[in-house]
Amino acid sequence: MRVDPRRRIKDIASSSEDAERVLESCGVDFCCRGDASLAEACDRAGVSAHEVERKLRELPENPPHAWEDAAELVDYVIHTCHPRTREAIATARATARDHALREALEELASITSAHMKKEEALFRHVRALANARAGRGPFPEPPFTTARAHGRSLHEGHAQIHDKLRRARAIAKSAGLRHVYCGNVHDSEGDTTFCAECKRPVIARDWYELVDYRLDDAGRCACGAPLAGRFGSRPTKAFGRRRLRVAIQ
Repeated sequence: MRVDPRRRIKDIASSSEDAERVLESCGVDFCCRGDASLAEACDRAGVSAHEVERKLRELPENPPHAWEDAAELVDYVIHTCHPRTREAIATARATARDHALREALEELASITSAHMKKEEALFRHVRALANARAGRGPFPEPPFTTARAHGRSLHEGHAQIHDKLRRARAIAKSAGLRHVYCGNVHDSEGDTTFCAECKRPVIARDWYELVDYRLDDAGRCACGAPLAGRFGSRPTKAFGRRRLRVAIQ
């Protein structure tokens, strides 16, 4: 693939899954500091920019997915992912016995519902753009002032939801629940499994990354305490974030 060392590292990563894997294998951060250039990101990681660039140049060109894929993805998020999220929060609220936890989940439900409506406004606009690009309708006017302002609002909403999730997790743990997770947010502690006896981390996660795994073949911690569930030796399958490139012009 063609590589410009001045290009933003997150753009290089999003160009193909292969490029993302190369950067991950080299320890180059393309997520939290994705606005850095390839050279800057490699310098931060302490790796040779020339070596990383060489590996990237050996990759084949990967054309972006078609606009139809964007429309299908939007429909899947709106009609499948969001309803499941609403249902999961409703189930948690209905089964919570602790009053403080129930109140925290009600707050989470309210702010999450409002946030998903904002997301859906953006997603429907993307779907309309995709359909127009494919000749299935006119190009629509955006339902917001600017995409940058709408994106900023969504980013702030993510932070608020994260705070509510962390609060609900803390309340649940104080109520006696052993294994409570924040879920699909970037929260290493809130996504990690801790031994209920010695409190040490036994399955450390960083978002979608499996960072550490400290269970034996029988699913026991080093202290000897078993972890509820079915576990074996450390998984050999590679887990991690996967980006899907969609061309929007």
